[in-house]
Amino acid sequence: LDYAQFEITHVVPCTELYDMAIKQGRFGYDIWGEFVDNSEKPIEETVWNIDKKNEIEDLNREAFIKFYLRPGYILQRIRTMDSIPQLLWQLKTGIKILTKFILKS
Repeated sequence: LDYAQFEITHVVPCTELYDMAIKQGRFGYDIWGEFVDNSEKPIEETVWNIDKKNEIEDLNREAFIKFYLRPGYILQRIRTMDSIPQLLWQLKTGIKILTKFILKS
């Protein structure tokens, strides 16, 4: 596996995921209706308990770090380099991405 993408899902009306969440009582009320009535409040505050949101963001960050910092993954990437400029570019890009995630923690 060369790359992995981990995303936090946002539920929106008129989607299968939203309908399923409503049927399962995941929200307990119409979250989008509340957002429309009070649109100055960010939707994230309507949907997520802020502690739960932070926990989910931490898990997302951890998944990226665990995937991309595996020794086997790093060695595989180095072995497939065609040139020094490519190695330097990937190293620079990797440092930027990891710095973004580490600084957020």
